[in-house]
Amino acid sequence: MKILRAISGGLWQAVAAPRVLLLLWLVNVLFALPVSLMIREALADSFGKSLVSRQMRDGFDLGWHAEFESRAGGFESTFGPTVSGPGPVYGNLESWWSGELFTAYPPLVGLGVGYAVLWALLLGGVLDHLARPGGKLTLERFFMAGGKYFTRFLGLLAISGVLYFLIYRLGLALYGWIEAASRDVTVEKTVYTRVLLASALIVSLLAVVRMIFDYAKIATVAEDRRNILGSAWAGLRFVLRHPLATLGVMVGFAVLGGSLFALYAWLAPGAGQSTLATVIAAFLFSQLYLVTRLAVRVGLLSGEMGLYQSLGTDGGS
Repeated sequence: MKILRAISGGLWQAVAAPRVLLLLWLVNVLFALPVSLMIREALADSFGKSLVSRQMRDGFDLGWHAEFESRAGGFESTFGPTVSGPGPVYGNLESWWSGELFTAYPPLVGLGVGYAVLWALLLGGVLDHLARPGGKLTLERFFMAGGKYFTRFLGLLAISGVLYFLIYRLGLALYGWIEAASRDVTVEKTVYTRVLLASALIVSLLAVVRMIFDYAKIATVAEDRRNILGSAWAGLRFVLRHPLATLGVMVGFAVLGGSLFALYAWLAPGAGQSTLATVIAAFLFSQLYLVTRLAVRVGLLSGEMGLYQSLGTDGGS
Protein backbone atom coordinates (compact mmCIF):
# COMPACT_ATOMS: atom_id res chain seq x y z
CA MET A 1 0.00 0.00 0.00
CA LYS A 2 2.89 2.37 0.72
CA ILE A 3 4.17 1.77 -2.81
CA LEU A 4 0.79 2.48 -4.39
CA ARG A 5 0.32 5.59 -2.26
CA ALA A 6 3.76 6.84 -3.22
CA ILE A 7 3.12 6.25 -6.93
CA SER A 8 -0.37 7.75 -6.99
CA GLY A 9 0.65 10.65 -4.75
CA GLY A 10 3.72 11.33 -6.87
CA LEU A 11 1.71 11.38 -10.08
CA TRP A 12 -0.92 13.65 -8.56
CA GLN A 13 1.67 16.11 -7.30
CA ALA A 14 3.40 16.16 -10.71
CA VAL A 15 0.13 16.87 -12.51
CA ALA A 16 -0.75 19.48 -9.88
CA ALA A 17 2.47 21.38 -10.64
CA PRO A 18 2.00 22.52 -14.25
CA ARG A 19 4.28 25.53 -13.72
CA VAL A 20 7.16 23.22 -12.80
CA LEU A 21 6.55 21.07 -15.87
CA LEU A 22 6.26 24.13 -18.10
CA LEU A 23 9.52 25.55 -16.75
CA LEU A 24 11.38 22.25 -17.21
CA TRP A 25 10.00 21.88 -20.73
CA LEU A 26 11.01 25.42 -21.65
CA VAL A 27 14.55 24.93 -20.31
CA ASN A 28 14.88 21.68 -22.32
CA VAL A 29 13.76 23.40 -25.53
CA LEU A 30 16.03 26.41 -25.02
CA PHE A 31 18.98 24.15 -24.21
CA ALA A 32 18.50 22.14 -27.41
CA LEU A 33 17.73 25.15 -29.64
CA PRO A 34 21.30 26.33 -30.45
CA VAL A 35 22.43 22.89 -31.60
CA SER A 36 19.20 22.44 -33.56
CA LEU A 37 19.83 25.72 -35.39
CA MET A 38 23.40 24.65 -36.19
CA ILE A 39 22.17 21.38 -37.68
CA ARG A 40 19.42 23.24 -39.57
CA GLU A 41 22.00 25.50 -41.22
CA ALA A 42 24.16 22.51 -42.17
CA LEU A 43 21.17 20.76 -43.74
CA ALA A 44 20.13 23.89 -45.61
CA ASP A 45 23.65 24.23 -47.05
CA SER A 46 23.66 20.57 -48.05
CA PHE A 47 20.23 20.68 -49.70
CA GLY A 48 20.89 23.91 -51.56
CA LYS A 49 18.59 24.17 -54.56
CA SER A 50 18.60 20.44 -55.27
CA LEU A 51 15.64 18.10 -55.18
CA VAL A 52 16.91 16.41 -52.02
CA SER A 53 14.72 18.53 -49.76
CA ARG A 54 11.64 17.38 -51.67
CA GLN A 55 12.79 13.76 -51.48
CA MET A 56 13.40 14.11 -47.75
CA ARG A 57 9.81 15.27 -47.28
CA ASP A 58 8.64 12.00 -48.79
CA GLY A 59 11.01 9.83 -46.76
CA PHE A 60 14.58 9.66 -45.51
CA ASP A 61 17.06 9.64 -48.41
CA LEU A 62 19.81 7.20 -47.37
CA GLY A 63 21.86 7.96 -50.47
CA TRP A 64 22.00 11.67 -49.65
CA HIS A 65 22.74 10.90 -45.99
CA ALA A 66 25.74 8.71 -46.87
CA GLU A 67 27.26 11.64 -48.79
CA PHE A 68 26.30 14.14 -46.06
CA GLU A 69 27.79 11.94 -43.33
CA SER A 70 31.11 11.64 -45.18
CA ARG A 71 31.47 15.44 -45.21
CA ALA A 72 29.78 16.31 -41.92
CA GLY A 73 31.72 17.67 -39.02
CA GLY A 74 30.67 19.00 -35.63
CA PHE A 75 27.17 18.45 -34.30
CA GLU A 76 25.72 17.89 -37.78
CA SER A 77 27.53 14.53 -37.79
CA THR A 78 24.94 13.33 -35.27
CA PHE A 79 22.10 13.77 -37.80
CA GLY A 80 20.73 10.48 -39.10
CA PRO A 81 17.61 8.38 -39.75
CA THR A 82 16.94 7.95 -36.02
CA VAL A 83 16.42 11.65 -35.24
CA SER A 84 12.65 11.44 -35.75
CA GLY A 85 9.90 9.44 -34.07
CA PRO A 86 10.98 7.10 -31.28
CA GLY A 87 14.54 6.84 -32.61
CA PRO A 88 16.13 9.37 -30.23
CA VAL A 89 14.66 7.62 -27.20
CA TYR A 90 16.01 4.25 -28.35
CA GLY A 91 19.39 5.83 -28.99
CA ASN A 92 19.52 7.48 -25.57
CA LEU A 93 18.56 4.26 -23.80
CA GLU A 94 21.21 2.29 -25.68
CA SER A 95 23.85 4.92 -24.89
CA TRP A 96 22.82 4.88 -21.22
CA TRP A 97 23.19 1.14 -20.62
CA SER A 98 26.07 0.48 -23.05
CA GLY A 99 28.34 3.26 -21.81
CA GLU A 100 28.48 5.03 -25.20
CA LEU A 101 27.69 8.22 -23.28
CA PHE A 102 31.42 8.42 -22.53
CA THR A 103 32.65 7.57 -26.05
CA ALA A 104 30.36 9.67 -28.24
CA TYR A 105 31.39 12.79 -30.18
CA PRO A 106 33.33 14.77 -27.49
CA PRO A 107 31.40 18.07 -27.83
CA LEU A 108 28.19 16.04 -27.58
CA VAL A 109 29.49 14.45 -24.38
CA GLY A 110 30.31 17.94 -23.15
CA LEU A 111 26.79 19.04 -23.99
CA GLY A 112 25.44 16.12 -21.98
CA VAL A 113 27.62 17.09 -19.01
CA GLY A 114 26.36 20.65 -19.34
CA TYR A 115 22.78 19.42 -19.27
CA ALA A 116 23.50 17.34 -16.18
CA VAL A 117 24.92 20.44 -14.45
CA LEU A 118 21.86 22.45 -15.50
CA TRP A 119 19.59 19.69 -14.19
CA ALA A 120 21.46 19.81 -10.87
CA LEU A 121 20.48 23.49 -10.63
CA LEU A 122 16.84 22.86 -11.55
CA LEU A 123 16.54 19.82 -9.31
CA GLY A 124 17.02 21.88 -6.17
CA GLY A 125 13.98 23.97 -7.03
CA VAL A 126 11.93 20.90 -7.99
CA LEU A 127 12.70 18.98 -4.79
CA ASP A 128 12.19 22.06 -2.62
CA HIS A 129 8.72 22.45 -4.10
CA LEU A 130 7.93 18.74 -3.70
CA ALA A 131 9.15 18.72 -0.09
CA ARG A 132 6.81 21.57 0.82
CA PRO A 133 3.62 20.95 -1.17
CA GLY A 134 1.02 23.64 -1.01
CA GLY A 135 3.50 26.48 -1.04
CA LYS A 136 3.26 29.12 -3.74
CA LEU A 137 5.70 28.47 -6.55
CA THR A 138 7.58 31.53 -7.76
CA LEU A 139 10.61 31.78 -10.02
CA GLU A 140 12.50 33.56 -7.23
CA ARG A 141 11.86 30.78 -4.73
CA PHE A 142 12.52 28.08 -7.33
CA PHE A 143 15.93 29.39 -8.39
CA MET A 144 16.92 30.40 -4.85
CA ALA A 145 16.39 26.77 -3.81
CA GLY A 146 18.25 25.62 -6.92
CA GLY A 147 21.20 27.83 -6.04
CA LYS A 148 21.12 26.74 -2.41
CA TYR A 149 21.53 23.04 -3.21
CA PHE A 150 23.48 23.43 -6.46
CA THR A 151 27.01 22.77 -5.18
CA ARG A 152 25.81 19.88 -3.01
CA PHE A 153 24.06 18.28 -5.97
CA LEU A 154 27.16 18.80 -8.12
CA GLY A 155 29.15 16.87 -5.52
CA LEU A 156 26.61 14.05 -5.54
CA LEU A 157 26.65 14.12 -9.35
CA ALA A 158 30.42 13.70 -9.35
CA ILE A 159 30.27 10.73 -6.96
CA SER A 160 27.50 9.03 -8.92
CA GLY A 161 29.37 9.74 -12.17
CA VAL A 162 32.40 7.85 -10.87
CA LEU A 163 30.16 4.91 -9.92
CA TYR A 164 28.48 4.95 -13.33
CA PHE A 165 31.89 4.93 -15.01
CA LEU A 166 33.04 1.95 -12.92
CA ILE A 167 29.87 0.05 -13.81
CA TYR A 168 30.44 0.75 -17.50
CA ARG A 169 34.02 -0.51 -17.15
CA LEU A 170 32.64 -3.64 -15.54
CA GLY A 171 30.27 -4.01 -18.49
CA LEU A 172 33.12 -3.73 -21.00
CA ALA A 173 35.06 -6.38 -19.07
CA LEU A 174 32.03 -8.68 -18.97
CA TYR A 175 31.32 -8.32 -22.69
CA GLY A 176 34.99 -8.91 -23.43
CA TRP A 177 34.93 -12.06 -21.33
CA ILE A 178 31.75 -13.24 -23.04
CA GLU A 179 33.29 -12.67 -26.47
CA ALA A 180 36.43 -14.60 -25.52
CA ALA A 181 34.46 -17.42 -23.88
CA SER A 182 32.05 -17.73 -26.81
CA ARG A 183 34.52 -18.11 -29.66
CA ASP A 184 34.11 -21.87 -29.75
CA VAL A 185 30.41 -21.89 -28.83
CA THR A 186 28.23 -23.08 -31.70
CA VAL A 187 24.85 -22.61 -29.98
CA GLU A 188 23.62 -19.06 -30.59
CA LYS A 189 21.19 -19.26 -27.67
CA THR A 190 24.07 -19.71 -25.22
CA VAL A 191 25.80 -16.52 -26.39
CA TYR A 192 22.52 -14.62 -26.40
CA THR A 193 21.76 -15.72 -22.84
CA ARG A 194 25.18 -14.64 -21.60
CA VAL A 195 24.87 -11.22 -23.21
CA LEU A 196 21.33 -10.83 -21.87
CA LEU A 197 22.39 -11.68 -18.32
CA ALA A 198 25.37 -9.31 -18.49
CA SER A 199 23.17 -6.52 -19.82
CA ALA A 200 20.58 -7.15 -17.11
CA LEU A 201 23.30 -6.92 -14.46
CA ILE A 202 24.66 -3.64 -15.83
CA VAL A 203 21.20 -2.07 -16.16
CA SER A 204 20.29 -3.19 -12.62
CA LEU A 205 23.46 -1.70 -11.15
CA LEU A 206 22.90 1.57 -13.00
CA ALA A 207 19.30 1.72 -11.77
CA VAL A 208 20.33 1.03 -8.16
CA VAL A 209 22.97 3.79 -8.24
CA ARG A 210 20.44 6.21 -9.68
CA MET A 211 17.90 5.26 -7.01
CA ILE A 212 20.41 5.67 -4.16
CA PHE A 213 21.42 9.13 -5.36
CA ASP A 214 17.81 10.16 -5.90
CA TYR A 215 17.26 9.52 -2.20
CA ALA A 216 20.58 11.19 -1.37
CA LYS A 217 19.33 14.39 -3.03
CA ILE A 218 15.96 14.01 -1.32
CA ALA A 219 17.71 13.66 2.05
CA THR A 220 19.76 16.77 1.26
CA VAL A 221 16.61 18.84 0.73
CA ALA A 222 14.32 17.21 3.31
CA GLU A 223 16.90 17.52 6.10
CA ASP A 224 18.97 20.41 4.70
CA ARG A 225 22.09 18.25 4.78
CA ARG A 226 25.35 20.00 3.88
CA ASN A 227 27.69 16.99 3.92
CA ILE A 228 27.38 15.23 0.57
CA LEU A 229 28.97 12.04 1.91
CA GLY A 230 26.38 12.04 4.69
CA SER A 231 23.66 12.51 2.08
CA ALA A 232 25.00 9.64 -0.02
CA TRP A 233 25.11 7.44 3.07
CA ALA A 234 21.54 8.44 3.97
CA GLY A 235 20.38 7.47 0.48
CA LEU A 236 22.18 4.13 0.62
CA ARG A 237 20.91 3.39 4.12
CA PHE A 238 17.33 4.21 3.19
CA VAL A 239 17.42 1.90 0.15
CA LEU A 240 18.98 -0.92 2.19
CA ARG A 241 16.38 -0.56 4.96
CA HIS A 242 13.43 -0.39 2.58
CA PRO A 243 14.47 -2.34 -0.53
CA LEU A 244 10.98 -3.50 -1.53
CA ALA A 245 9.35 -0.10 -1.14
CA THR A 246 12.09 1.84 -2.92
CA LEU A 247 12.38 -0.72 -5.71
CA GLY A 248 8.60 -0.93 -6.03
CA VAL A 249 8.26 2.83 -6.56
CA MET A 250 11.04 2.89 -9.15
CA VAL A 251 9.69 -0.15 -11.02
CA GLY A 252 6.17 1.29 -10.95
CA PHE A 253 7.29 4.50 -12.60
CA ALA A 254 9.54 2.56 -15.00
CA VAL A 255 6.53 0.54 -16.16
CA LEU A 256 4.51 3.73 -16.54
CA GLY A 257 7.29 5.41 -18.50
CA GLY A 258 7.76 2.32 -20.66
CA SER A 259 4.03 2.18 -21.41
CA LEU A 260 3.97 5.84 -22.43
CA PHE A 261 6.98 5.28 -24.67
CA ALA A 262 5.36 2.24 -26.28
CA LEU A 263 2.29 4.37 -27.04
CA TYR A 264 4.49 7.15 -28.42
CA ALA A 265 6.51 4.71 -30.56
CA TRP A 266 3.25 3.36 -31.99
CA LEU A 267 1.76 6.77 -32.77
CA ALA A 268 4.82 8.95 -33.35
CA PRO A 269 5.14 10.37 -36.87
CA GLY A 270 8.52 9.77 -38.46
CA ALA A 271 10.15 11.24 -41.55
CA GLY A 272 7.87 12.04 -44.45
CA GLN A 273 5.90 15.06 -43.19
CA SER A 274 5.44 16.96 -46.45
CA THR A 275 3.23 19.89 -45.41
CA LEU A 276 3.60 22.66 -42.86
CA ALA A 277 0.54 21.43 -40.98
CA THR A 278 1.89 17.88 -40.59
CA VAL A 279 5.34 19.19 -39.56
CA ILE A 280 3.75 21.34 -36.86
CA ALA A 281 1.55 18.43 -35.74
CA ALA A 282 4.58 16.14 -35.51
CA PHE A 283 6.47 18.77 -33.48
CA LEU A 284 3.58 19.32 -31.08
CA PHE A 285 3.11 15.58 -30.61
CA SER A 286 6.79 15.09 -29.79
CA GLN A 287 6.69 17.99 -27.34
CA LEU A 288 3.62 16.51 -25.67
CA TYR A 289 5.58 13.31 -25.16
CA LEU A 290 8.50 15.31 -23.73
CA VAL A 291 6.15 16.93 -21.21
CA THR A 292 4.73 13.54 -20.20
CA ARG A 293 8.29 12.22 -19.69
CA LEU A 294 9.06 15.21 -17.49
CA ALA A 295 5.83 14.57 -15.58
CA VAL A 296 6.87 10.95 -14.97
CA ARG A 297 10.33 12.10 -13.82
CA VAL A 298 8.83 14.69 -11.44
CA GLY A 299 6.26 12.11 -10.32
CA LEU A 300 9.04 9.65 -9.50
CA LEU A 301 10.87 12.26 -7.44
CA SER A 302 7.62 13.21 -5.70
CA GLY A 303 6.81 9.56 -4.96
CA GLU A 304 10.30 8.99 -3.60
CA MET A 305 10.06 12.16 -1.51
CA GLY A 306 6.74 11.02 -0.07
CA LEU A 307 8.13 7.58 0.69
CA TYR A 308 11.19 9.05 2.38
CA GLN A 309 9.13 11.39 4.51
CA SER A 310 6.53 8.76 5.43
CA LEU A 311 9.09 6.17 6.51
CA GLY A 312 11.13 8.61 8.53
CA THR A 313 13.82 11.03 7.44
CA ASP A 314 16.34 9.16 9.55
CA GLY A 315 16.04 6.18 7.23
CA GLY A 316 13.16 4.48 9.00
CA SER A 317 14.41 4.22 12.60
